[in-house]
Amino acid sequence: WTSSFSGSATISVTASVCGTSTSANKSVTVTPYVTTTAITGTSSLCRNSSNTDYNASVSNGTGTWSITSGAGTISSSGLVNWSSTFSGTAVITFTGTGCGSNSVRTKNVTVTPYVTTSSITGASSVCRNAANTDYNASVYNGTGSWSITSGAGTINSSGLVDWSSTFSGTAVITYTGTGCGSNSVRTKNVTVAPYVTTSSITGPSSVCRNAANTDYNASVYNGSGSWSLTSGAGTISSSGLVNWSSTFSGTAVITFTGTGCGSNSVRTKNVTVTPYVTTSSITGASSVCRNAANTDYNASVYNGTGSWSITSGAGTINSSGLVDWSSTFSGTAVITFTGTGCGSNSVQTKNVTVTPYVTTSS
Repeated sequence: WTSSFSGSATISVTASVCGTSTSANKSVTVTPYVTTTAITGTSSLCRNSSNTDYNASVSNGTGTWSITSGAGTISSSGLVNWSSTFSGTAVITFTGTGCGSNSVRTKNVTVTPYVTTSSITGASSVCRNAANTDYNASVYNGTGSWSITSGAGTINSSGLVDWSSTFSGTAVITYTGTGCGSNSVRTKNVTVAPYVTTSSITGPSSVCRNAANTDYNASVYNGSGSWSLTSGAGTISSSGLVNWSSTFSGTAVITFTGTGCGSNSVRTKNVTVTPYVTTSSITGASSVCRNAANTDYNASVYNGTGSWSITSGAGTINSSGLVDWSSTFSGTAVITFTGTGCGSNSVQTKNVTVTPYVTTSS
């Protein structure tokens, strides 16, 4: 048979004997070989995709579709619903059946799982300007990339963050997995706090022992503040009021500690605590003659300085307590010793009777 003829062919045979001819005919149907076209459609897709359309044509026969077992199902029109569990290479086959050997076409299709990502791990609160804060997440069946809220800092490809020195508030770290299907996105909120700071302590630098409600002040920013005082020096309240001890003297240290993001912010103030000034009684003559010289009076001062004075007109008294009595004064003179120091002045007095010299008439 020829390679191009198809249809009905008639085969005739004629027999001639003694001038007489006899003929016989036979009809034969000649069919072309079955052929198919190449399969068209996507060569790569995600598992669990539905209604993926593949096409091929058959000539001189009938065509049927098939697919690798377990990869999914294919309809008579070439629509595939892919399995949710299969991944790898699936083979789609279109088979033309007709005259001659079957005409078979195949197409390899790469089936990929959907991209997924794990949750982000790492610190949920940090101080501004912190360096190399480590965040981690994993990507499956794809590639991952990091990003961070604009202005909050920088994040590198391995998830290390250098936080901004000026940003505070909530920053969002994002890890995006790119691959088959929609991107897989994970986020983590991070609270970024400024470092705690404190102001200097204000208040008196010197006090008397046993003083009450001495007020000291300091401020804390971005944290909480607490007060403390040298042991034995007294007590300090949460608002900075000090009641000083009645027995302590020397240098006490008041401390204000700010606690918050980063290292504590600590302020100190040295305070000199002084005992109250005291004086002893005045010793010396209680009666003298007018015009007496260098009459000695004595007293002591503790925790301060002492000074002498005398009733005006009664005489003069020097810094060591020596009195030169007036030649004209008589009566009661008051000698005063005043101690000046911490607290109120300490004052001691002594009454001295000043008598004129005895005289007689002619």
